[in-house]
Amino acid sequence: MMTNDTNKQTAIYFALALVLGSTQVQAQTGNTKYGTGALFSNTTGSYNSAFGLDALRYNTTGYYNTAIGNYSLFVNTTGGQNTASGANSLRYNTTGYNNTATGYESLLRNTTGIENMASGNHSLRDNTTGYRNTASGNYSLFANSTGNQNTASGANSLYSNTTGVENAAVGYNALYKNTIGSNSVAIGAWSLFNSTGANNNALGHSALYGNTTGTSNSAIGRLALYQNATGSNNVALGSNAGYSNQTGSANVFLGVNAGYAETGSNKLYISNNQTTPLLYGVFSATASANKLGIGTKTVASGEAIKVWNGARLTTGGVWTNASSRELKENIQTISTEDANEALAALSPVRYVYKNSRDEEYMGFIAEDVPDLVASNDRKSLSPMDIVAVLTTVTKEQKAEITEQKSEISALRDVLAKQDSTIQKQDERMLQMEMALAELQRYQTHDVQVSLSN
Repeated sequence: MMTNDTNKQTAIYFALALVLGSTQVQAQTGNTKYGTGALFSNTTGSYNSAFGLDALRYNTTGYYNTAIGNYSLFVNTTGGQNTASGANSLRYNTTGYNNTATGYESLLRNTTGIENMASGNHSLRDNTTGYRNTASGNYSLFANSTGNQNTASGANSLYSNTTGVENAAVGYNALYKNTIGSNSVAIGAWSLFNSTGANNNALGHSALYGNTTGTSNSAIGRLALYQNATGSNNVALGSNAGYSNQTGSANVFLGVNAGYAETGSNKLYISNNQTTPLLYGVFSATASANKLGIGTKTVASGEAIKVWNGARLTTGGVWTNASSRELKENIQTISTEDANEALAALSPVRYVYKNSRDEEYMGFIAEDVPDLVASNDRKSLSPMDIVAVLTTVTKEQKAEITEQKSEISALRDVLAKQDSTIQKQDERMLQMEMALAELQRYQTHDVQVSLSN
């Protein structure tokens, strides 16, 4: 309403200036005025234009000023090259220069601030000495007093800013409550609405809406980091990313709904849903404390990497494959014939990788292994496939060895029995030899007795 009245008033003043000519419009040293009290105190100021009640009333030596609207540039004295369009616009400016104010009470309280641009009713209304601010939209940068080099586009954007510097707010109520925070960027209605923290970046409707004193956060996407209050150094990319975080810091949320319910610190989420992330991580300056989950948020203290299916890498560097029966079907025993055939076809080789020629390895060539252990694309190998073949062959060999040991044991029993029998026979032979020798001795004695007789 006020803007329309101002435009109508401005049009009337220009029309009167053209129609009435020198009878009502004074053009002296390049000055043009129309309205009671307009340029009333001017002394040597030149090339000023004043249209409206008391417009540029107290100007003395200021030059190249344009005031359109009642009380516009009312107390300006020496300030130059100002443009005020709208009742009370730049009303209290005294020595400020190169300011542009368009709209009712825009830059109302500016005194010495320079190179400000305000467009919209009450825009930059309370600015006093702040300089190089740009405000576009009703009540944009309304409370700014000494803040410098801020840019606000949208009704109520940076409304409460007082001394904050180098902020940029685009959108309705963007950075609304910021007072002293500096170097923040808010693009999107309600983005960084509650923030007084510094060095924050918000892009998207209500992004970082709840931030109060948190600093150095970056949120891109509708409602990204919505509830963040005091958390700092967070990065959220995607609608609702990091939505519930309030005090957590140093988090990274990538994707729609990524880390939606997370409230802790030093976390990584890459996801497009609220429950199961593609990647989950824990950041740490200590290498062994870094953790990564693939499809899971549960990574135990002794694990560095955990996969949703149970596979894991321990902090000691040992990789364990997932092997639960719950993950498998069509389970069949490997025949010893197939295993022996595959083992016979395996050809171990020594080699170096083309991109790592300084270290030699031993293993197999994926294209050359038998079908039983080959991958579909024949470009990779699973060590467990080789282990399964070796296990089957080893078990067969163990069974054969066990059987052979049993046979050997039986033969040993037979030999032991034979040895026992032979030993007994030897003992009997010895007894017989002894008895025979005794018999011979008696016979010899009898012969000698007979001969003596």
